[in-house]
Amino acid sequence: MTTANYRDEKGRFVKGHSFGKRFNNGHIPWNRETKNVMNPNKTSFKLGDIPWNKKMKGFKHGGSFKKGHPQLNTGRTNFKKGGIPWNKGIKGTIKLNKTSFKKGHTPWNKGKKTGIKPWLGKKRSKEDRIKMSATKQGKPIDEWENFISFEPYDKSFNNKFKNLIRKRDNQICMLCGIHREKLKESLAVHHIDYDKKLTIPENCISLCRNCHGITQVNREYWINFFQSLLSKKYGYQYENKTPIINLEVKNDY
Repeated sequence: MTTANYRDEKGRFVKGHSFGKRFNNGHIPWNRETKNVMNPNKTSFKLGDIPWNKKMKGFKHGGSFKKGHPQLNTGRTNFKKGGIPWNKGIKGTIKLNKTSFKKGHTPWNKGKKTGIKPWLGKKRSKEDRIKMSATKQGKPIDEWENFISFEPYDKSFNNKFKNLIRKRDNQICMLCGIHREKLKESLAVHHIDYDKKLTIPENCISLCRNCHGITQVNREYWINFFQSLLSKKYGYQYENKTPIINLEVKNDY
């Protein structure tokens, strides 16, 4: 008989019915010889054994520790009355090693400037500055001529011209794409071929401070990159890395 037959029209169980196999009169129960006895295993408590929690009567797990409760960690590491503590005689001191600083010693960095840029404040030799300048210009030392960073800009490189270039580039860095609104300063106007006296729209581009610093190394690559970028975006023309100025076309920014 199925379970559905044991219920009435309202779904309630009908009195007198039971489920599963019923014990028939005369059968021997499976646990007849083990009545009131648990099947013992290795961890089963046997008569005469001392329970592990005999001294923990009244202790409740999860509750806060209360006065009078027995200590649980009764291991060898507990300090016993009359014992000598391991740190007796060295109270308040740190165990010294070979690299520990001792009173009266001179620190190794005394008089030295440390930090992220330890070279700040030091004067470099002219040879070192020439090597650095040649590396930034992408030229060997034999072809190096002068320090470009000290060359003056021409008079046309003024705030009016810079604002025109920034407006042309929609106030964004043409390398990373960050907008002027996210910066705390104006965009830098970079001379593409690093010639400070060639201040024309075809040779200038807007860059943020970080990107402007990146372009100071591997200059040949950045000249080709930015000239190709402006050629695609604004239709500028270049020949042998030199801008071709079309006087008949007026640039509107």
